[in-house]
Amino acid sequence: MFPYVMAGLALLAGGIIFVALRRDLGKKTAPKGKCDRPVKEISALELRDLVTSSADPVVVMFHSPNCPACHTQKPNFQEAADAHEGNARFVTINVLDNKSTARRLGITRIPTTMVFVRDDVSPLASRIGVFDPAEVNAFIKNAGK
Repeated sequence: MFPYVMAGLALLAGGIIFVALRRDLGKKTAPKGKCDRPVKEISALELRDLVTSSADPVVVMFHSPNCPACHTQKPNFQEAADAHEGNARFVTINVLDNKSTARRLGITRIPTTMVFVRDDVSPLASRIGVFDPAEVNAFIKNAGK
């Protein structure tokens, strides 16, 4: 009888560990920040209107839905957007839907983050790759220098 009890306890422990790991490895969601609003996905035409009408800098992350690095960068971008609520506008653009704009801006790798300022359709600063929210904030701060 003892081996059956040990086998049952081992199965129970294995099940508990499986559930715990599955919860940790499950679908990750973007952390909720101060404003709890997701960064808006826009088109290239909306970008032009936004840049020309916004008094604040416009920070754009160019991405693709099938890019693993882009999925890694999105929560960092969202956290930076939450930190800059009211000081800058944060948006994303899908390069697959806006190929001509990506070509015009010279985007060859994604994710690419760019900062635009009012009345200027060329980016003030550009950075490629995944970086943490603090680096996003430093990038935006140093864009005007």
